[in-house]
Amino acid sequence: MSAEVTLHEIALPDGTHCSVLWRRCAGASYCCGAGRLRFFFINGNVRFFRGMMKRIEALSFPPEKVGPWRVTGFRPIAEKTFRIALEHPTAGEKSVVCAVRADARRRSIGVQADRTLRRINVTLPGEYCEKLVPYALRLVDWASLLVTDARLFSGGEGSEERTLRWRGREYPVRLGARSSHVEDGVLHLRAAHDASEAEIEEAYARFLRKDFEAYVGPIHERAVAETNLRPSEWGMIRRGVHTLGRCTLPARRVTYHWRIVAESEAFVRSIVIHELCHLKEMNHGPRFWRLVLSFCPEYFALHPRRRMPNLG
Repeated sequence: MSAEVTLHEIALPDGTHCSVLWRRCAGASYCCGAGRLRFFFINGNVRFFRGMMKRIEALSFPPEKVGPWRVTGFRPIAEKTFRIALEHPTAGEKSVVCAVRADARRRSIGVQADRTLRRINVTLPGEYCEKLVPYALRLVDWASLLVTDARLFSGGEGSEERTLRWRGREYPVRLGARSSHVEDGVLHLRAAHDASEAEIEEAYARFLRKDFEAYVGPIHERAVAETNLRPSEWGMIRRGVHTLGRCTLPARRVTYHWRIVAESEAFVRSIVIHELCHLKEMNHGPRFWRLVLSFCPEYFALHPRRRMPNLG
């Protein structure tokens, strides 16, 4: 394996300077860490990658979102989890929780709203690098999130008590219960009173997984009877956060993520309809969306961040 060669210097908007390095290796991958970016390729040469630097830079580091909301600071509240403070000239202050992780398969920084855990998920390419977190926060369209996912935000740090969703409703959280349950409009979680953010999230996840079959099962059975699209089996997705449902062919198996237990019955039904329609149309083409809308006309109203496709 050849030694690393410095090809280019990238200056991030927050003043961080990153060196783009190249070396030949057995597998193609990309990672960032310790303030440096590395590109690994099976084939190619230095001249080729010098010519690709501008395109790589544009792909990996898009321009920051321009808007009135400004990130005034962030502080760690758990491992790789931060409380972000936002400020608006007229709307005042807001705060939101941001969880950061790394994925060696990614080629760019990803930002996703997690409605279940009420936080922003930021995915960095390659290795975890805290230096890139302030830059990643500049890529978030805060104004759009405040319109479509207002529940993610609180009116300033510490101004609201913690609430979590269950079956489409917000419930204040109380810790210290012997078993997780909902009683008198309060979500009691089996976690210590001084539990960390990660421990609270794990207790909440256990509660949703336990309630999965009782809540999603009847919705699934009614949708199967309505659409006459019958899978060979159905179940729960226990891992992964990037999809709420999955249809596997030719096994004709549909699975749903346990996180949908936090959502309303109408939202869960739209996810079920979506996956059942994949039994007939696997691709997301016009015929698929016409089929979905024939059973669930309100689909795009329930998924405001999804764009209405061209139905041809």
